[in-house]
Amino acid sequence: MPLERLGEDSFRADPEGVLFGMRDSEDGRTVQCLLTQAALADLLNAPNTARWLQAFEENREEIEAVASDIYDTDTSGEPVHVTTAELSGRL
Repeated sequence: MPLERLGEDSFRADPEGVLFGMRDSEDGRTVQCLLTQAALADLLNAPNTARWLQAFEENREEIEAVASDIYDTDTSGEPVHVTTAELSGRL
């Protein structure tokens, strides 16, 4: 069940990181995803909220691909958490 991008502006900063929505390509439902603040700091050189959205946009394609892979495992629940461990080696 791959996930698809909802739209260009379907993300926002949250105290926990960057929240972004994606669409389940099979049933069309919206799936909430979270790029964690640890992943932002550890891998994307974005230690504070002022840089989070820019870092997300610069790496969005890969972040969304990782979120889709996590969702496909069907063990993540929601929101799908994209963490340092999942992104490591993919950026």
